[in-house]
Amino acid sequence: MENQIDGSSTQEENTNSESNGINPASGAVGRVHGRPMGLDVRCMKRSHAVPFLKEVRGAGSQLRMSRSVSAATVLTVTFVDLLTALAPVRKLDLHMPLRESNAMEGLSCSFENLKSISLHTDFCMLSTILSTICLLRNAPNLEELFFQIWHDNLQQVEVGVNILSEQWTDGLLGNLKSVSMDLATCQPNEMHFIEFVLSKARRLQKFDVTVNEYCPKSNEELLVEILKYRRASPQAKVFFSRMEFI
Repeated sequence: MENQIDGSSTQEENTNSESNGINPASGAVGRVHGRPMGLDVRCMKRSHAVPFLKEVRGAGSQLRMSRSVSAATVLTVTFVDLLTALAPVRKLDLHMPLRESNAMEGLSCSFENLKSISLHTDFCMLSTILSTICLLRNAPNLEELFFQIWHDNLQQVEVGVNILSEQWTDGLLGNLKSVSMDLATCQPNEMHFIEFVLSKARRLQKFDVTVNEYCPKSNEELLVEILKYRRASPQAKVFFSRMEFI
């Protein structure tokens, strides 16, 4: 069952491969804190190859990185170093590292070409939420954002819209048109993030939410809650569907 909520009843804001990018066969980098770390690099020129990778192979518009030179070499490279080396990409598929601290801290490069991000993460920890916002802040031309949510962890702390708004900077979500959130359980942090995006993305056209079987809220409860959210884009429509298992 799918429900659609358009923006007519809300206020407009007045102002403002392997799935792993590094071949796991190398044994050097492929998992971060028990998670697979994937980087799907598309439309990346050979001249921008990550320096510690032995080769970059191209097939049409997609380039695949594989075979690190050595484990010792790879382990000296931070997660931020890796992302910085990928600054020219236009499409990124990323498994967010789960850490107690912000994995994106120190990320200063701007992903000017980046149009689409597929992000595998959760909203259980403040650190992963801040990492997500940091990445989005550095992608000023981002148009498509897809979340696939992990559910291995329990929500540790509630991160409200006021905390998310403190991370706001001009240009954040400025060109975002489409968001999809897959396997959502609609825990408070997920709902706060949905509210945050709706209130800030002025060009947003649609927000698709697929609710998994563990969501305790009914469709009616979700409708009531989402209808209260203010939207920066009067064209923004929210679609949500519930996964059904036979």
